[in-house]
Amino acid sequence: MNYIVVVSDSHGRREKIRRLLPVIEQADYFVFLGDYTGDIYALQKEISVPTIAVNGNCDCIKAYDDEEIIDWRGHKILCTHGHRYGVKRDLLSVTYAAKEKGCDCVLFGHTHEAIAEYGNGVLLVNPGSIAEPRFSDPSYCMLCEENGNIFPKIIYLTT
Repeated sequence: MNYIVVVSDSHGRREKIRRLLPVIEQADYFVFLGDYTGDIYALQKEISVPTIAVNGNCDCIKAYDDEEIIDWRGHKILCTHGHRYGVKRDLLSVTYAAKEKGCDCVLFGHTHEAIAEYGNGVLLVNPGSIAEPRFSDPSYCMLCEENGNIFPKIIYLTT
């Protein structure tokens, strides 16, 4: 199976990401959606797959861009933390941004709540928080591709 591992909001708890290394190492990409990009910097020698990271609102040192676009298996995917688009309020701005950039999927974090839904023809995916979830267990996402279609699998971790 072809997939991307998506993680957000580790907030300094890189051991939570380290637990996922066997899954990450089998992925096409590893995507980190911000809030403690220092965790990714610290783990970079342990991760051999292509890694995409974006800055979050809690990243004081802006080591990465605020957004990245991935071309993956015929899909364009916007990667952003989401705070600049007001994702805690609603998903309209981030949806329109994805459409304006020609993306059919947007990956975002910031809310610490996992979601996977469609809005205006755009797949909207938040993997939740790997370290400080709201209302659930810690989670991440495997964005899978099969027969030209992409679909998210939100995976909850027991603490």
